[in-house]
This record gives sequence, structure tokens and C-alpha cells, in this order.
Amino acid sequence: MSTRADGSLKQVIDQANRLERKSNIKGRITLKTNTTQTVVTVAQIGVDGAVALSPMTATAAAEMASGACFVSAYGPGTFTITHRNLAQTDRTFAFVVAV
Repeated sequence: MSTRADGSLKQVIDQANRLERKSNIKGRITLKTNTTQTVVTVAQIGVDGAVALSPMTATAAAEMASGACFVSAYGPGTFTITHRNLAQTDRTFAFVVAV
């Protein structure tokens, strides 16, 4: 049984590496205090991206549970999290980006 592959081995490896980079865009962000929006810079994201947030602290979990914390905008290289205007400094989230 033979398998046919289009492109050279280098092209296949390059494409696999591009997919790997796209699927592993992740990070952590602490929401800004005393404001209602935090802008996160991620070079690979665009207007058709998607972000999943996961609270890393109890304060972040409470923020998420309030229903007032969500990704409100996407732009070239950024996404914006809208949240409550609080003075707490430990509202930290892990995020994963799908592009």
C-alpha cells in the first residue's frame, strides 16, 4: 500500500510547525484594576479568533461567575476583556486562543 503526499518533506514539516504554533497560543493575564476593560496583545489573533478564559484565582472565579467578565472585542493582534470596575489585583486568568 502506498501513500501519496503533496509537497516536499520540508513543506509538510513547515505546515505542521505552523499548525502547532497556532494551536498552542496561550498565556496568563491579570485584569486591570479600577477600569472596565483589559486589552490583551497576542500577535497571532485576528478578528475571527476565539479565546477561552480559565480563572486561576478565587477572585478571578468570582469575576467570571458574576457574568460581567467576557471577551468583548477582537482586533488585529488583540482581544479585549470587559469586566467589573474593581480594585482587586489578583483576578488572574489563563487563556487559550484559537485562530
